[in-house]
Amino acid sequence: MWRGCGFFGYGPNFIGRGGFDLFPYWYIMLGVKVVMGLAVIFAAIYLAKLLLNKTYTKSISSAALEILNERYAKGEIDEQEYISKKKKILGY
Repeated sequence: MWRGCGFFGYGPNFIGRGGFDLFPYWYIMLGVKVVMGLAVIFAAIYLAKLLLNKTYTKSISSAALEILNERYAKGEIDEQEYISKKKKILGY
């Protein structure tokens, strides 16, 4: 019978005092929350590194392409060498 406190006389909020023992549930939920929090942190770090790496790579490749264009304009390299190096820089 219902005694007027807790859930059908099993103590306040089901926890302890002769009622349902939900401590394993709370440990599992704590573990899930910690894992989810770490996943969010690692995802944010991964995305930040990915974005920074793309901008860094673009700046390096644009600088290399600029030097290659200057060398071709000065006549230091021929057209075939220019095209092959340009493909390597642009990743074709």
